[in-house]
Amino acid sequence: MSDGPYAVKGYRPEYETLAAFGPLCQNDNPESICLVNTVCNEAGIDTISTGATIAFAIECFENNLLTKEDTNGIDLLWGNHEAIVELVKQIAEKRGFGGEVLFDGIEKAAEKIGKGSEEFAMHCGGEELPFHDPRVFPGPRGKLYYRTCSRGGIRNTVPGLRKKRWFLLNWAIQR
Repeated sequence: MSDGPYAVKGYRPEYETLAAFGPLCQNDNPESICLVNTVCNEAGIDTISTGATIAFAIECFENNLLTKEDTNGIDLLWGNHEAIVELVKQIAEKRGFGGEVLFDGIEKAAEKIGKGSEEFAMHCGGEELPFHDPRVFPGPRGKLYYRTCSRGGIRNTVPGLRKKRWFLLNWAIQR
């Protein structure tokens, strides 16, 4: 995006980033999604977890578990792309409501918010869920892996993949 309030020279978001900051947050502003994607990438933050955690905060706000006073004046309504952008920046800089409450993901945020917010905390073993359906993957990458993995709904560690990564890393170092 070269102009407008969300002007950024950055990266194109991939589908799970689009899903996390778009439909999951009811955000129909693609420019804001491009900006938060770049902010997350530059800060080294996972876009899936960040988008899911912000959607969780919006759900809590919409159900009166959070107030504008709790969020330091941020109006966390579905589709409020300005609020989404601000929270991503706060998480990236570990400041404000985003940095204090949302930085460590949904599970920890639910513990901090309390008030029954755990009911809205969608995670598996503390890991925010990806935007693909694990039931369609046969074998160890499928739903059985999500249910038995020691790290919950982790999406980037699949049996056999770690060994392959170490092989590729060692190969790259030796070159």
